Amino acid sequence: MSRSAPGFEVRRIVVAIDTSSEAATALEEAAGLAARLHAELEGVYVQDINLEHLAGLPVGREIRFFNGEGRDFTTDALEADTRAQVFAVRRAVAAAAARARVDHAFRIARGHVDVEVLSAAGKGDLLIIGTGNRFPWGGARLGRTTWAAVQRASRSVLVSKPGARSAGVPLVCYDGSDGSRRALEAGLRIFGIHEGRLVVLVLAADAADAETLCRQVEDRLALLDVVPRFLYGARPLAHEVCRLAGESGAGVLVMAADCAALDGPHRQEVLETIACRVLIVR
Repeated sequence: MSRSAPGFEVRRIVVAIDTSSEAATALEEAAGLAARLHAELEGVYVQDINLEHLAGLPVGREIRFFNGEGRDFTTDALEADTRAQVFAVRRAVAAAAARARVDHAFRIARGHVDVEVLSAAGKGDLLIIGTGNRFPWGGARLGRTTWAAVQRASRSVLVSKPGARSAGVPLVCYDGSDGSRRALEAGLRIFGIHEGRLVVLVLAADAADAETLCRQVEDRLALLDVVPRFLYGARPLAHEVCRLAGESGAGVLVMAADCAALDGPHRQEVLETIACRVLIVR
């Protein structure tokens, strides 16, 4: 682990939690980072008012995806399910915090899920959230709440991935902007270095610009005694970023929220297809 990088502090980690396997992965990630960074862990569970409105309709039926069984979807049924879920996730947060030996809090919010998660993120320094919609036959589609957090959260967001390695070299996207400098610091602060290694994906218009950016990174890391490995890309396509992450052994891809080379649909494709976690830095 390198010495701490300046300028990026994490004192409170917020994790969006429900009873899904993706949320369980995010919770373990959050607890582990809270222990490493000496931060407080806060679990947030959102009661979805859209489901409440649906349950209040005079005719409603719920069909379970995996077995095709159905039942009446009523307000009473939803309230019973919510109580059971709150009990389960509250215990899960407490247990994860106990294993990690960190202080924790648990909060229930009620409203639109994406709005409430964004609000909760603003009360912490780092939001950790799962990818969202995964399919039994494999693959994933970024859920609405996760995409809203990636696009609009006021704090940094770590998108966790079920099955992703918990260790691995950080791969930082760097283009010389203020945002990418903060991403470099955040990657070091949160993940340190892995077996003495840090990989930097330099996003430059040409070889001369790339050389200048490499020198900037080397100067910035000199005091931390970190010697990075550099990769180069002008405007890499999403599949190229995913390939480079795999070949470099990346455990996490770190990029600034305003990274111009990976914006809009390119960012969504990276998030949905990359095997490792992704940290969006603000």
